[in-house]
Amino acid sequence: MARVFVSKNPFTQQVYKNFEFASSSEVEAALTESANSFKVFSQKSFSERAQKLTALGQILREQKQELAHLMAIEMGKPLQSGISEVLKCAECCDYYAQNAENLLSDESFSLPDGKCYVKYQPLGPILSIMPFNFPFWMPFKMSIPHLMAGNTIILKHAENLPQCALKVDEITTQAGLEHEVKNLFLSIDQVKQVIADSRIKGVSLTGSVGAGKAVASLAASHMKKFVMELGGSDPFIVLQDADVQSSVSALVTARLQVTGCTCISPKRAIIAKEVYDQFESALANEVAKWSYGDPTEQETQLGPLAREDLADQLQKQIEDSVAMGARVVYGGERLGATM
Repeated sequence: MARVFVSKNPFTQQVYKNFEFASSSEVEAALTESANSFKVFSQKSFSERAQKLTALGQILREQKQELAHLMAIEMGKPLQSGISEVLKCAECCDYYAQNAENLLSDESFSLPDGKCYVKYQPLGPILSIMPFNFPFWMPFKMSIPHLMAGNTIILKHAENLPQCALKVDEITTQAGLEHEVKNLFLSIDQVKQVIADSRIKGVSLTGSVGAGKAVASLAASHMKKFVMELGGSDPFIVLQDADVQSSVSALVTARLQVTGCTCISPKRAIIAKEVYDQFESALANEVAKWSYGDPTEQETQLGPLAREDLADQLQKQIEDSVAMGARVVYGGERLGATM
């Protein structure tokens, strides 16, 4: 059964609104608009494009509270984390507005029998398939460099972030990028159709390994350029001469940010036996310091998982681990999507 775009509060389980998939005519209109806009936008100077990115950064700063609240109610991100995310997006706008022209400047090299050069040219409309864990950072981190390079963007955001996706549309329009950034609520079949469309020149995906394999294979079959940013499984290794408390603090911060839903966080800890007991005790004490609950409350550090099915998966992992001999040292209870 096809997934749908549903705006739902993962803490209260309140459903705000269901969003239908884009119609065929809406998809066609967006592809046409993106392709036509590229013809004009790609010819603009870096300074002209930088003005729009600078304006976007300013809008993000002005709306940081509103955007953080939207992330809190739609995917459970605590307010302070949300504000930091929005400000990071604004800094990204500033960086590329100031540096893109230099980063993409032509390079030439002299050779004994002639000359060679590197020239960066815009590609065209790019399909952006983004995940739920950083509702604004992920689409902006991907789109900002592309926009400064002269490309246009069609965004397919995560199915549980429809209001955030519409907000991306709204604030890019406010920054003068109405035709250059277009959001579409696409089904999986529609994603396949868009990738196959000759007007799309590249695909960027951040998500699971499974999704990456499927999209990369499809893009390759149509000879489209693609970038895949997929999940990780990094170890956190603590040797016997380590500062245990600072190691514990680093692990807890890295593991609990975004309620653990970030590909760069450590997925497992490997502890030298000489410090294992000390580390376990310090770890339980450090986790206990974190305040969890309603992500719209200022003091909350740890909100719910972004979807209830993710909490289902985590609960099963805990139960399976205990069945195989693991011990629950702290917590382990569940309330809705909050663990």
